[in-house]
Amino acid sequence: MRYPTVNGLVSTAICSGVSTLVLAQRTTGICLSVTGAALGPSLRRIGCRRRACVEYFRTGVNSWRSGILGLWPRRRTTLLIAFATAVGSITPLLLRLLGIGSQRFLNLEVSSLLAPLALLTGVVVLLAQRIARRRTIHSSRVAFHLHKLVESSRNLGSEASCSQPSLSAAAEALCVVIRRLFCELTTDDTVECAIRAAQVDRTVGDGASPIVYSTIARSPGLSKERAATSQPLPANRGVAGFFLGMDDPRGVLIFNDLRTASQLGAYEWSRNDDLFPDAVATMAAAPLNAWFDGRRHMVGILHITSAKRCAFDASHVDYVCLAADAAASALVQVAELSHNLASTRHEEDE
Repeated sequence: MRYPTVNGLVSTAICSGVSTLVLAQRTTGICLSVTGAALGPSLRRIGCRRRACVEYFRTGVNSWRSGILGLWPRRRTTLLIAFATAVGSITPLLLRLLGIGSQRFLNLEVSSLLAPLALLTGVVVLLAQRIARRRTIHSSRVAFHLHKLVESSRNLGSEASCSQPSLSAAAEALCVVIRRLFCELTTDDTVECAIRAAQVDRTVGDGASPIVYSTIARSPGLSKERAATSQPLPANRGVAGFFLGMDDPRGVLIFNDLRTASQLGAYEWSRNDDLFPDAVATMAAAPLNAWFDGRRHMVGILHITSAKRCAFDASHVDYVCLAADAAASALVQVAELSHNLASTRHEEDE
């Protein structure tokens, strides 16, 4: 039976100490991320002792940096983990080269086991920290853009009451805000937005619905040339026909293949689909509903598109519905103000 020498014990102690520190730091970070919800109230009480009696925040987009849990997703934590991983991986090899860890302990080469173990542990925890950082920042930014959407909806009505209301200008502003929200939600920079509004087409023949849905606004990423070739959508066809055929037009249609959907009658293929074939690969559509005369009316359609396939799924449905409701509320308010202003001017002319 061989007993460990002094050099072997020193090597084991140093390597174990470094690895223990590395593992402790990783374990602390993982525990904070996993049990954050359970320990959140207690941690907030601890952090509250250093906070001022009055605080002012203009936005919460950087809230992920605050508090004890805010230390975990920061870049300095990433650097600390990478540094600890490097130290924990290199130290056993250096000790072995110096001959300190050349002895065997329990028939295992300690210096040969600790290096890959420390490296593997560090890489796994580093990846976990990066994922936690990305998700935490993503959540804060989504909340920020949601607030911007509600704020824009409110401001559009207030601004319209103080100036010349323009439905198309209000819709364009909403398209920009909605696009930013869904770019953040999907991490997809090709996301765009368009809004169709209900209009009366007096050129339709007898027996056909005079209501059509025409595009009044697009986000800047969609080509401006689309306006010249845009076609109104009849109320009984495509997306409009689907929602108007329901007793309660709500929900979201997600198109993963527009051409196949058009062959099934679920989507109305247009000239712009031929002229700009790469602009839209996936589309989510939701009705813009408003209440007047004691009934729900579909006053428009919200389109959110992406040049990537399968960009939207069920997890985005509630966000699309929220965006549609906020847009409908703002546009109806602007339209009512515009109508009231036109009626007032007509009475003054008379």
